Amino acid sequence: MRRSYATLSGLGLVLVSGQAAYGQQGTDSLDSILGSAPANTAPAPTDAAPAPSAAADAAAAPTTATSTAPTATATATEAAPPPATGTAETVTVATPAAKGPVSANRMVEEIVVTAQKREESLQDIPLSVTAFSAGKLEAMGVQTIQDLPNITPGLTITNAAGFNEAFLRGVGTDAFLPGADPSVPFYTDGIPLLGSQGSSDNLGKIDRVEVLKGPQGTLFGTNSVGGAINVITPDPKQEFSGDIQASYGNYNSQGALGYVNAPITDNLAFNFAAFGNQQSNFYTNVNGPVWPIWSYGGRLKVRWDITSNLSNTFTGSYQQVSDNAGLSFDETRVAPIFALAFPADPYSPKERKLDMNGFDAGAQLHNDLLADTIDWKMPWVETKLIGSIQRTKDDFVQTTFGTGPLPILLAQNRSPASQDTGELQFLSTPDTPFGDRFSWVGGLFYIYSTGGGSPFNFVAAPGLIPALGKAVLGQGGEQLGTALTTLLDPITNKLLGIDLSQGIPINNYGIIAGLSTSAYFQGTLKFTDWFNLTLGGRYQHTHKDLEGSRTEIGLTGGNSILLFHNDVPQLRANQFSPRVALQLLPFDAETQFYASWARGYKTPTYNTVNLLGETFGPIKPVLQQKNDAYEVGMKTELFDRTVRLNTAVFYTREKDLLEGFVSVLTGGVVSYDNVPGARIKGAEGDALWVPLPESNSGLVLTAAVSYLNAKYTNYPNGRGFDDATGLAFGNGFPLPLLPARNLSHNWVTRTPNLTYNASISQSVPLGDGSVELAVDGNYNSGYYFLPQDSPLYRCNAYYLVNAHVTYIYERWHAQVTGWVKNITNQTYNASELTDDFGTMVVVNDPRTFGVRVKWSF
Repeated sequence: MRRSYATLSGLGLVLVSGQAAYGQQGTDSLDSILGSAPANTAPAPTDAAPAPSAAADAAAAPTTATSTAPTATATATEAAPPPATGTAETVTVATPAAKGPVSANRMVEEIVVTAQKREESLQDIPLSVTAFSAGKLEAMGVQTIQDLPNITPGLTITNAAGFNEAFLRGVGTDAFLPGADPSVPFYTDGIPLLGSQGSSDNLGKIDRVEVLKGPQGTLFGTNSVGGAINVITPDPKQEFSGDIQASYGNYNSQGALGYVNAPITDNLAFNFAAFGNQQSNFYTNVNGPVWPIWSYGGRLKVRWDITSNLSNTFTGSYQQVSDNAGLSFDETRVAPIFALAFPADPYSPKERKLDMNGFDAGAQLHNDLLADTIDWKMPWVETKLIGSIQRTKDDFVQTTFGTGPLPILLAQNRSPASQDTGELQFLSTPDTPFGDRFSWVGGLFYIYSTGGGSPFNFVAAPGLIPALGKAVLGQGGEQLGTALTTLLDPITNKLLGIDLSQGIPINNYGIIAGLSTSAYFQGTLKFTDWFNLTLGGRYQHTHKDLEGSRTEIGLTGGNSILLFHNDVPQLRANQFSPRVALQLLPFDAETQFYASWARGYKTPTYNTVNLLGETFGPIKPVLQQKNDAYEVGMKTELFDRTVRLNTAVFYTREKDLLEGFVSVLTGGVVSYDNVPGARIKGAEGDALWVPLPESNSGLVLTAAVSYLNAKYTNYPNGRGFDDATGLAFGNGFPLPLLPARNLSHNWVTRTPNLTYNASISQSVPLGDGSVELAVDGNYNSGYYFLPQDSPLYRCNAYYLVNAHVTYIYERWHAQVTGWVKNITNQTYNASELTDDFGTMVVVNDPRTFGVRVKWSF
């Protein structure tokens, strides 16, 4: 399985070593062999004037670029840069006078994105993308992935057991264990991260974030059926620069970020970023500790310009995170049928208190990534070879099922995951034959990944006898139960090899190994000055294996008893993901209309946690999911470019979408189901307005909105929990369960009907600097955590208001920011996990405030 990756790596090695050898003979001889570098690759001056919009030249020439290196070209004006023609650090921009009004406000900018694998203005592409530069994210107080939904209507990110669950435009999955691929994957510099576990929460030092909406299967591959989130980091440059940042706030929150970029030689440079954060837990455990919250990490990038047209960029990163991670601690709402035996936690979730009876619940994991990109620019084509190696490990993940005083099952996971990728990419340039009319990108892609339980550890009935005694007889009963356990322990250890005081250990093994290879191509043909056609497709072959699937009872001394062993067939899939887009510019280059259709797939898979094996029927695979998305949109700039308006309407049809169901009594901790059908109708828009460009260009208003009507069209055998009893309904283990219910026409989970945000920002010159004041708010109409549309399992509507004030001292390149989030101290259910014993709730962060200091050099 690793042969393809080795072949790509070998090709890159030959390419670099060969060019390095020629490099000793001089750059001129290399250029005569490889072709000279594209014409406009001189570094742009750092004090370049704002450039005109790329859209302004669209009538004369198509938007083209010769690089897909991560880049963010943001200016403090409404004017946009022209198409890039070099790498991120050698992007050439023209410098005539800007057409639009000039604003010193960081909210006003034009961003170059790589949503189509090449550098293009966000406003020029026929694709719905929300992008934020580092400056804009800083101005809006966004520091983590979890903050993105606050500024991106239609995006929901929740958390379960340390796994991020992203829904975009109503498309996502709540199946969160390894092997269940996300529907909205995360990327760093175009490299796919390791499923839900690899989606690092802290953004650290970045250039920008791109949120790509709708299926991205043609260019980003399988599983991106709902979209993709791409975090772009800065590339090394031939200049010395850096940042130092520190912050402090309530709940003893402390953070630091350091970044330095420096040249080593005339053709070698590096940058290094490191961050660390910690804070007190928002929750209080009245009977034991709470899991600490902290994160730290670093990233090193080294760029070697071997010749004027050949470069190599190496990246290495490491991050470690410790958090309650949205883990649901214990049943704050016990299932009615168990309410007498299992008392609920006496504290309301809004109090952010709990009684874990001495147990911990939280997650700690680390991940590292090594990547290398070889970029070879020739006059007629640009070639890239991109390879990556990722490793992730859960150092500690633990939660309980049942109430704190009487835990039924203690779940732990310390399982590693890995992923290797290789991509060979080709891009057209302006000098490519017919390059003035036809731009294209194509390539080959390889990915091999493993993940699952090795093992997942479960402890059944930890402290069962003392807890039962306490539940029935009070504190004296607990003491009696402890004495009884001490008496029985020697007997159970001798006869069964089980330490009764610690519970019955159950170990479940199962690793999903997946290999995918694919080829893709997408091209844009410019028929006239006002009509463009984009066609693309990706063919992918995938196979997945469930390896070593078994369940054992752990005994003292390292021995075990095998309960179940599962041998299932390999899963295979061949998929073709097409994309078609029409782009019209009927009035001028600053207004476009587009229409598109795209198809995306998720690969078939198995559940890695099969506690009961095939005892009650064979283990069934999860079918592949297919999404078709249709979209019509408009992008325009009006009134002398003081207003920017983007809108879109869309319709998505889903087939065999993946749902996760948590139930100990129905075959395992987490079960997977395919919902036969769902559909999403929606509309969205975003706007930016500089209302007083002449008298007060520092005043900026922004707004964005998303409306979604997302329902299951065909879900006859739905699973869930009965409101009256709390018993599970649907197929599963033949305990006294209720029959399946028809959940067709119910709302899709974790999909709010209406979300919007708005902000007002004012930048005022003051001495040798400026003061920036901003207030923003975001509204969420609420959503269901389970597909049965019960108010018991719902996040209710909420509205959050944030504010900040920043003083920027230009002479020292320094700034001081005071900020407050959730000013009105709104409380809502940020995460819910329901099982046979009840519902476990984690609420959102309370009001937080603090100060941040930053110095750039």
